[in-house]
Order: sequence, then C-alpha cells, then structure tokens
Amino acid sequence: MSAERPHVLMVVPNEIEHDNRVRKEALAAHAAGYRVTMLYVKVGGGREPVRGEFSGVETIGVRLRYRLKNRRQVRSAALAGWLPLWRYWTVDTLDDAAQAVEAREARAPTRGGYAMALAKLARAVFRFRAHFFRSHRRRQLKRPAPRSANWRRYLNEVADMDAVVTPWILRLKPDLIHINDVYVLSAAVNAQAVLAKRGQPVPMVYDAHEYVAEYPRWSVKAQAAYIALERDLAPKFDAVVTVSEPIADAMEEDLRLPRRPVVVHNAPDPEAAEPCPNDSIREAAGVGPGVPLIVYSGVIQHQRNVPGVIKALPLLPEVHLAVICVPSTSVPLAVALREVAHSLGVADRVHLVEPVAPTQIASFMSSADVGVDPMDRNWGQHAVCLPNKLFDYLHAGLAVAVSNNECERAFVAADNLGTIFDPGSTEEIAAAIRQALERRDEFVASARAAGVVERYAWKAQVARLIRLYQELLPADQPTNSEEPGGLLNSGKREDLRT
Repeated sequence: MSAERPHVLMVVPNEIEHDNRVRKEALAAHAAGYRVTMLYVKVGGGREPVRGEFSGVETIGVRLRYRLKNRRQVRSAALAGWLPLWRYWTVDTLDDAAQAVEAREARAPTRGGYAMALAKLARAVFRFRAHFFRSHRRRQLKRPAPRSANWRRYLNEVADMDAVVTPWILRLKPDLIHINDVYVLSAAVNAQAVLAKRGQPVPMVYDAHEYVAEYPRWSVKAQAAYIALERDLAPKFDAVVTVSEPIADAMEEDLRLPRRPVVVHNAPDPEAAEPCPNDSIREAAGVGPGVPLIVYSGVIQHQRNVPGVIKALPLLPEVHLAVICVPSTSVPLAVALREVAHSLGVADRVHLVEPVAPTQIASFMSSADVGVDPMDRNWGQHAVCLPNKLFDYLHAGLAVAVSNNECERAFVAADNLGTIFDPGSTEEIAAAIRQALERRDEFVASARAAGVVERYAWKAQVARLIRLYQELLPADQPTNSEEPGGLLNSGKREDLRT
C-alpha cells in the first residue's frame, strides 16, 4: 500500500466525459485524500492510451476494439437483415431500423416515384416487424429469464474487455479497485487474482448502476449470460455499491452477498451547481411567465413513454410541455415526438429543448412548474430505480408527477412530493399533472420541510462511499477524510428517509 495516499483505481467501461456519477465519485475520493486514477474505455481509434487530468484526478483512456464481439454481431446482423423475425432484434436494433427507414424516406423525393414507393413499402414492413417485436418483447418480460448461461462462452464483449483492461489494472498497481458496471467485473477479478499471487492483496468494490436481472436492452440469452456473470463474480468483491434501496435488496438476495450493498443515490451536487448562462427553460421553450409549464428531462427512449405525456395534452388545454432531449433534439425518437404532437394538434405546446450541463440542470429547470416522469411499467428495471431526473426536479424546486412504479411511488408518497399516475392511462396522466399544478406550492413546501433536497444531495450520499473506502483500507487513512461509519458491516436496510 502507498506510504501516504492509498491509490484508488476507478474502472469505467465507457468514456467518462458525460458519466457524471463516476466523475463525482472520483472527485469526492480525491477530496477525501486518496490518490485517484480513472481507467476508462474508448472504442476504436489508435493504439496509444489517452492520458488526462481533471481537478487532481488522473485519467487514462485505453483503446478497445470489439474484435471478438463483432464476429458474433456480424452473423446476427446478417440473419436480422434477411429474415423478418423479431427474435433477432433488440431495442437498439429497433431504433437503428427506424432511423434507416427515415433516411430512406428523406432521400426518396430526389430519386423519383419508384424510390418513394419503395420508401412507403419499407415503412410498412418496419411497422409490421416492430409490432411483432414489441409483442414478443412484452411476452419475454412476463416470463422469467433463464437463470443459467455460460457467460465465458457467450459474452465475447467481456472477453474483449478482459484483454485490454486486465493488463492495465496490473500495470497501475492500485490499493483498491472500484469498478463501475457489470462489463468489467471479470477484468477486476482476473487482476486481483494475479496481484494476490504476487503478495499484493487488493480489496474490490463493485458499483452496480443498473439491476442486471431486469436490464431491458439485452436479448434474453445475453441477459441470462450477464445474470450468470454477476452471480459468479459479484460475491468475490469485498463490497457492492448500488443506486437504490430496492436494487440493494434484490442484489443481496439474488447474488447471495455476504453483506447488503451500500446505497449511494446518484443525487445532484448543489455545491457544484452553476447558474445556466443562457436562457431558462421557459425562455428556451418560448413560454411566457404564468403559463403552466411541465418538463421532462432525460434520454429519449421507447420505455421512457414521453409520447404518453403528449397524448394527455389535449385534456390539458393551457399546459405546455418542454422536453429536454438527451442526447439531442435531432435523434430519431425525439423527432418522432414532433410527429406525435402534430397528429394530436398540440405541436404549438410541445417544445424540444437541447440539454445543458448536469451542473446547470437545476437552475435551467427552476422556472418550470412540474417535473414529469412517465416511465413504462412493462420494464422490470423501472420498478426498482429512482431516476436521476427525479432528484433534479426536486433540486430545481418543482413538484413532481410520476409513474406508479414501485420505487418512485414509495419515494414520492413518503414526503408528499407530488402525484402518481398509471403510465398506460392518458386520463390518469392528465389528472395527475392537473393536480400537481394545482397543489404545486404544497408539494414544494412539503419537500422543503422534510429536508429532501439536503438528504438527497451528493455530499450526503457520497459520504457512504468514503466510509466504505475507509473500512476497506484501514491501515493507512488519508488525513483529511471523514469519520468512518459502519455501513459495510451493519447489514441493515436503510429507510428511504435516511
């Protein structure tokens, strides 16, 4: 172990520029006195690593080529292209196919009537296949996924990660390995085994950002393989961290962990908040003061059910909706929102807005009235998650109207923060938004009185992670770290209010 400052290595299976959670964790660990290196993955490019630094944290971007994964993907893509079978599709390929159809339609007018006829045929075929894919997917979600799979044989992308990430972990010789997400579990376990043989035992922390058993964007076989990977390797880690209480409960039971995972909600950091230098969301949307304005902020995906809110607007004649589109207003599904609004005659009240920096989002949204989250209940992941947007809404001083998924329903009801609706009912969505607007002051005052913003601020949440580091590295503590706690060994379930 380092003589003065223990070395924490954070391993991230993606680029870190927009990964706000891992950046905040790295900064908190550095502020607590640890030497922190972030090892992250960049897909493609040259062979040389990309070295950098931010606020005292060293960053190393290693190059990854999915050579083993792509061999299987090419075979699957060939089948998906020739056979009209939805079983070869995933949610990602559905989105890709939608964009391909839109590109064909955009080019058709310049190529004559024959091309336009083909474009219409392609649209009809896509709608047919998409209909059966969604029906098939709903049936899949109702059936329990296979609980057994040979992940070492099937998950070629994990083998690609192992080949690149494991040698770098060994090269950096950390005192503690903190890995983010399931994709680099194997690389960390491989490296720890080698270091142990060298007489350098290294504790490991697994930070699970999602509930793997219910992750919706994999095929059934891939999901079973990732479940098997996590079940095999997560118990080898000294501690597990995750993002919500229900996920912690489920992981403790499913993975037979010796200790309950520590919950670190991905909450905003008011101390790092910045005023938005440009317009407020009202100004960006062109909505004047006094006009009821609701806001949705986040990734535009099918399962986020944003069209469900648009369909409720005819029942809310004076209400405007601003959609902060992540990653941008130009992605196909964001463009499709405009089509939905036009078809319902509410295009003048639906405003697509470009995203702002995470540190500016609360300031940007503060001029709105209600934050809405209409997540589809058919996705198992949604029953156990508290999305970042919910915390952002509360830090912006908004009342909330949310889907009645289990975790969000309990969170909102605990402190009277807003209203709840069935995301499949247009009438319920409209009624919940109307009530949230009418009782906005009551809900905002309730959140303030309960200290919700302070409780779900990043400083309070990340303190749990720092105490965990202190327990795993007890022999050499940084001098300016916080008092250690007993989260790792307590084994107790934390209440939503703590």
